[in-house]
Amino acid sequence: MMKKRILLIFLLSFPTLMLQAQVGINTTEPDKSASLDIQSQDSGLLVPRMTTAQREAIVDPANSLLVYDTDLDGYYYNQGTKADIQWVKFLNSEKNARDNFKIIKKESDFPEASGGKITLDENVLYEINGSVAVNTPIDLNGAYLSGKNTNRDILINNTGSSLFTGNKGGVIRNMIINGNGNQLFQITGTGVENLILNNLFFTGAGSIGKLEGFNLVLLTTVQFLNNQNGLEAVNIYSFLLSNIFWTEQNDGTFLSLNGTFTDVQYSGGRVVTDAGETGIDVSSNPTINNSASIDGVNFSGSGTRVNGYTTNSYPNYNFDNKWEVNTAGITREEDAVANASMFYQGSAVNSNYNSSSGTKLNVITQVTNRLLFSHDNNELTYNGLRGRTFQLNGSLSYSAADAPELVFYVVKKNSSEVVALNNTKVFSKGSTGFFTNSGTLAVPLHGTVRLQPGESVEVWVQANSGSGTMNIRSFNLSIN
Repeated sequence: MMKKRILLIFLLSFPTLMLQAQVGINTTEPDKSASLDIQSQDSGLLVPRMTTAQREAIVDPANSLLVYDTDLDGYYYNQGTKADIQWVKFLNSEKNARDNFKIIKKESDFPEASGGKITLDENVLYEINGSVAVNTPIDLNGAYLSGKNTNRDILINNTGSSLFTGNKGGVIRNMIINGNGNQLFQITGTGVENLILNNLFFTGAGSIGKLEGFNLVLLTTVQFLNNQNGLEAVNIYSFLLSNIFWTEQNDGTFLSLNGTFTDVQYSGGRVVTDAGETGIDVSSNPTINNSASIDGVNFSGSGTRVNGYTTNSYPNYNFDNKWEVNTAGITREEDAVANASMFYQGSAVNSNYNSSSGTKLNVITQVTNRLLFSHDNNELTYNGLRGRTFQLNGSLSYSAADAPELVFYVVKKNSSEVVALNNTKVFSKGSTGFFTNSGTLAVPLHGTVRLQPGESVEVWVQANSGSGTMNIRSFNLSIN
């Protein structure tokens, strides 16, 4: 009886030992190279199906683990390890296949160089995979150049000159671009091209380089590290920057603007300038046809944060009236803080008055604290971008013989009319005693005014009756 039991156990164990070697389904002769050989003429293999959330919730997925993602309609396998999970889609359906796509793992994967440069095919996506050193300059030619992992996909400039040349734009995104001590850009467009730089790290460049003659240049989420000099932008219709970081590890000048622009916008980021370095350089006085703005950018460091305009700017400010600047670390410049103060203080000056009409006070004034206002004697002209309401505050002192009854007021003036501001009118008369003929009267000036760009304010006087001359002793008017 005992012998029979031993024989039965042995016979039951034998198929298990065979299955561990090879398994055949619907075949008695599985292929010798396969651990599992499934044969069928009317059915297939169905792998586990699950949502993206379920796939990502798998605990410690093994390398090469395969599932079908029902949310994304594709097969996914873990290309990584249990500790470093990397789900990768493969076996795309024919409808999702692309014929304008190429993986770049080495320079020879690019189109063959001609005329001393690699000219990419227009509208083709070139995906940088890993670290790729390039010995020949690249002409983007309207192509898309992209990585997938900004920590691992690296384009290295081994050209000894500028990495990107030519006269066309394109898109560059999701990678590190290592200048290797060389310049990165030297592109001059014809005014209709667009260049988009997104989610990039520029590092180790002798200079970021020069971009000129574009319809649009857009930089979004770009960080600069260990570069010797920055970017020069010239004659660009729309030059837009968002979340751009120039750190203390860089040298030289971050951004120089030259020529003519229609719109410039820099929103979000950080610019650090150490001693001897410059953040933004507009000392060539670039022309802005529409508007320019800087907001949400943190400027810091002991260097020159802005090398400002040398013409058409304002004392102690950096930009002309086309700019709106409201950001940390540099002086605020925009319509909302436009202001000016004019004054006279010195020997008494004569100014006439009469009852038939108002007369501008004849006083030679100086100006202080001026932003977005131009100045002439007893005149402040608003030069902002949009109309706004201002507060007026001032005073004057005068003396006059025969105690005339006078009214002082502010006028708003433009090219077609002069309008008295009734809310500023102050009546004055030295009616008794010392003030009748010899004393000095002080008159306050207060009110509000709404000015459009190009409109001015002046202080006028008119008599209740008659005419004559008074002596202006002091005068001041502030607008903000």
